[in-house]
Amino acid sequence: MAIPQYRPQRDYTRQVQPEIQQPTNPAGSPSKKVRKREWTKGEKIILASMITVIAVIAILSLSVQSKIATTSATVDETNVKIATIQKENENLSNEVAEKSTYERFVKKAKELGLTPNADNIKAVSKE
Repeated sequence: MAIPQYRPQRDYTRQVQPEIQQPTNPAGSPSKKVRKREWTKGEKIILASMITVIAVIAILSLSVQSKIATTSATVDETNVKIATIQKENENLSNEVAEKSTYERFVKKAKELGLTPNADNIKAVSKE
């Protein structure tokens, strides 16, 4: 007769370990110790100096921008004055050219009762 072979039975059931209950806060989430970061004296000094440097740079930048705007306005005003004076000089040059013509001198001389005298004319050279 044959001997029956021994086969162990497999246990497919899972053993569940009991859950450990963690203390909860009133909101229902597990409480964790939150550690607040402490700033050292050196970190506070570095932070304060960085803020100070940034503030000084910002103030200097605003100051420079203000000076640039003021200078630009002054340059514009000066350019307007220059254009006005150039136009005035051009008008005066035209007036001088009109009043220094030979015909005008002859006309004024006749108005004043002067007559040309050919014997009294002398030529002058530029040399």
